[in-house]
Amino acid sequence: MKESVQNFERRTGLRYAPPATLAAAAHALARRESCPTLFRYPGPQGLAQLIGGTLRELSPPGTPWIWLHEKTPPERKLSAQRFGLLAILQPLRLSPVREGKGVWLAQAHAVAPDEPLVWVPPSAVKRPVGLDRVNQPEQAVSRFGPSYEAQRRQVTEQLDAYLEELSLLEQAGVEPPRKPWCELSAATRKRKLAQAGVKARWTREFGK
Repeated sequence: MKESVQNFERRTGLRYAPPATLAAAAHALARRESCPTLFRYPGPQGLAQLIGGTLRELSPPGTPWIWLHEKTPPERKLSAQRFGLLAILQPLRLSPVREGKGVWLAQAHAVAPDEPLVWVPPSAVKRPVGLDRVNQPEQAVSRFGPSYEAQRRQVTEQLDAYLEELSLLEQAGVEPPRKPWCELSAATRKRKLAQAGVKARWTREFGK
């Protein structure tokens, strides 16, 4: 939801109060400035937890800050088109600061049970759906269309297979690639799987 600091504080009774370290490093919003809906790619495990309703952190343990984006993070575009994104529908709850064009920073925090987050399906990543007038997950889901539940089931199955494949590679002692496994070419993945003696289903069934 795109909202000014002033309206956010009036509506919720909460304060927009970025930590001093963040406010000193980037642009903290004035009362009349607005923050749009923000997005994050939390990795395959984070997405699996989000879809399954078990997400407890927006970032890996020990990470003090999180990067948020006004659009799909360009460096994770291919991953997001496969598995989706996380949308933060009321981002001012995180007191983010603007770090650059379309890029924001916020303090890492535990996810509250009623946190207004929603999984954005691959179809809405490829053809973005406007969420700046939406502040609740059920509103966003209705905008994503009737295929939402089917996409959620499909991606859940894919993520299960994908995380299993990564786990088997780790057990085989394969060094993790520098970029996401799903962004390597199918030929490269098949070669690495064969070298490790791993027979995993994600590359075979989904990762072509």
